[in-house]
Amino acid sequence: MPPQISIVPDNILRSSDRQSLNRIPSTFDWEIWGPMSNVIGELRDSHGLHRKAWEYGTCVLGLNKLASLDEGSSILATGAGSDRPLFYYANRCKAVFATDLYDESQSEGASRMLTEPQRFAPFPYAEDRLHVERMSPLDLRFEDNSFQAAFCLSSIEQFGSRDNQRLAMQEMARVLKPGGIVCIVVELILNNEKHPKYFRLDGLEKVFFTHKNLKLVGGELDLRVQKSLFDYPCDLRDPKGRDKSPHIVLTDGSVIWTSLSMFLQKTGV
Repeated sequence: MPPQISIVPDNILRSSDRQSLNRIPSTFDWEIWGPMSNVIGELRDSHGLHRKAWEYGTCVLGLNKLASLDEGSSILATGAGSDRPLFYYANRCKAVFATDLYDESQSEGASRMLTEPQRFAPFPYAEDRLHVERMSPLDLRFEDNSFQAAFCLSSIEQFGSRDNQRLAMQEMARVLKPGGIVCIVVELILNNEKHPKYFRLDGLEKVFFTHKNLKLVGGELDLRVQKSLFDYPCDLRDPKGRDKSPHIVLTDGSVIWTSLSMFLQKTGV
């Protein structure tokens, strides 16, 4: 039976031992002095409970666990913007390649990132190891089998059609070394509404789970949603509410959505 989204009472989720890396966030991921809190601190990110901080933290925790990353490793990010893991891994790996079209003047993908990435850095980093390039995710200008790891955090929705998104996945798989890991985070719809960009559960299969040389690793999909977050999502129509914490499950008045992390491993050449 395929996995289903389930709304779970807070007390049950609080006591659950959620081991899978492929899952939806909850407030209970922020254990006091726990792995998520610690890595978010290393990334100098939000003091609140924020979906984007969780995405960064999950990416780092998952890649550190699943990928063999060291001073000789190279990492790729597509739709990279100025994501904090770029700077984190620049201090730990041989090379980090941030690719994006960088067309938007005001956003995470600000064009200034192409020429002055240090302006976006939340902490000092090895500037000679971070390479920022304007590049389409559908046509990555890298050789096959070049990277130990890759990530794309809530950006694949911006790549156009589902066919384009599938092509972007194929490109990331092509440039990964055999055994390499890609972290993908998408915006997942939790109710029965539709959205032109966000994913419904039944739309994940075509884009992410039909590639012959990519397999899900790090656990089965854990699609349990914290009931209090679902019942009281952060309403982005409310200027005051959008800055409140927890900022994890969101709504625009009809669609309710949150993040879903997925880790896939390249199984062939």
